[in-house]
Amino acid sequence: MTFLRYGFLPLTMPDDEARWGDPAGDSVYDVGGHVTRPKEEDVTLSRVPAADPSALTAGVPELLGQAAYQVSRRIEAALGPHGVTLEQWRVLTLLADGTGRPMTEIAGHAMVPPPTLTKMVDRLVDRALVYRRADEIDRRRVLVFLSEHGRSTHARIAPAVAGVADALVDELGAQDAARLAELLQRLRALPA
Repeated sequence: MTFLRYGFLPLTMPDDEARWGDPAGDSVYDVGGHVTRPKEEDVTLSRVPAADPSALTAGVPELLGQAAYQVSRRIEAALGPHGVTLEQWRVLTLLADGTGRPMTEIAGHAMVPPPTLTKMVDRLVDRALVYRRADEIDRRRVLVFLSEHGRSTHARIAPAVAGVADALVDELGAQDAARLAELLQRLRALPA
C-alpha cells in the first residue's frame, strides 16, 4: 500500500498502480483518486512510507470531523422536511425506548451543552413531542419522556434516517461499513 499526502490528509492507494490506470507508476493522485500528471513544480503530493505512523495519524482527527460533518448534513437533509433538527432527532431516538432520561444523559447523547438542551427540550415540550416528569425515586431530578405524539413522529421519520444509513452502507460496501463501524465503536470507547 502506498500512502500519499495532500495537506494533512493521508490517502491510501493500492500498490497495484495498474489498477489506477498508471502502469508506469509515475502519476500523482489527487483527493478524488483521479490520476493526473502535473508539471514537476505543481506537485503538492508526496509519497509517505506506510511504516511512518505519524503520517497516518496526522490526518485522522480531521478526516473524522469531515466525515461526521458530511453524514450529519445527509441526516439533516432527511430530517428537514419533518421540521426536526439533528440534535432533536438524537433526543427523540434516545427516548424512543420509553425510558425517561435525566437531562445530563440526554445532553451527552445529543452532544449539546446543558443550557442548549434545556431550550431544545422546551421546544420539544411545546410541540408535544416530549414531556417532563419528576423522578419517582429522587423527586429533585426531572426525567424527560417521549410522548405518544413524539413516538409517532419518531416512527414516521425513522425510515428517512435509515435510508441515509442504508445509502452509506451501499456506497462503502457492507464489509467496509462493518469494519468502519467496528473501528468507530473502538474509538468511541476510548477515554476522552
